[in-house]
Amino acid sequence: EDSFSLKSVIVNRIAGVQEIQRYAVWNSCCRKLSNLQSDLSICDSCGLSQIQTAADQTHFSVGVFIGGEHNVLLRVLQDQVQSFLKLYNGKAESCNRINVEKPTNSEIIAAFLAARNLKITFNSKTKLVSSILYTK
Repeated sequence: EDSFSLKSVIVNRIAGVQEIQRYAVWNSCCRKLSNLQSDLSICDSCGLSQIQTAADQTHFSVGVFIGGEHNVLLRVLQDQVQSFLKLYNGKAESCNRINVEKPTNSEIIAAFLAARNLKITFNSKTKLVSSILYTK
């Protein structure tokens, strides 16, 4: 990752959550499983044949909108969402804590919208978030 394309911004709050996408991934290259014609598929990237089952790990990504002076839509992948949720849980009341391994869409949205005073670092070209930290 080009460090020159990394940008950090301090935001009081996240203006909105656009969407949460959930998807299965290839076991070898971790690309999205897509365009499945049957249970058996071959990855265009790595060539691995794989059968999609209910046991396949579901991954997710979240689109968050930072308004105000920054006005940008960012994509937060699962590992960064889980890191953020762990930090969120550290600040949340015990009744509001979230299961980091299996969060529901509504829990993810509520956590992003409730969080205040965040430092968000992202790639300014790809709009992928590399870290979310509390500033206070």
